[in-house]
Amino acid sequence: IALNRPQFFNSLSCGMCFKVHGSGKGLGSDPIVGDSTVFVKDLCPECLAGSVDLAENGDGRWEVEIQAVQCPVGSTKLEYKFQGSNPWYLKLQVRNARIPVTGLSVWQPKSHRWAAMHHSSDGFWLMGPGLFEKPVHPSAHTPLKMKLTGANGVVIEDQITQMGERKG
Repeated sequence: IALNRPQFFNSLSCGMCFKVHGSGKGLGSDPIVGDSTVFVKDLCPECLAGSVDLAENGDGRWEVEIQAVQCPVGSTKLEYKFQGSNPWYLKLQVRNARIPVTGLSVWQPKSHRWAAMHHSSDGFWLMGPGLFEKPVHPSAHTPLKMKLTGANGVVIEDQITQMGERKG
């Protein structure tokens, strides 16, 4: 779905799931009836608080109720999608999380500390120049130790064993 701006939180809501309930009340020829679990993928800039765009063919405006729920990812592992990452720049997106990730840090072996990554408006996490000790091929930097903070405050550690669209 595309989520309204007030609840999109500058893309921190990307990747979270909602239960959408429709009673068929509204206008148009294709009513929303019943419950569905949906995945937040985009921003609906014209939607008001509590509204969603289901991105389905059809017309109408339907009254719906939304409730945040854990994503039904089963026993899958976290995944990391990389975009434009190289020896000097890291840009990744966390996937298969049950709840949104609101903080992400990467371990800095040279300084022995966690360095916070910056969240971008397109749903990725960024770390610019200075991440690595010297510019070498990205695969030489793995495994990368990651610390993820969930919207509920729970912190977990994970590691990325390969750069690319791979499972951690």
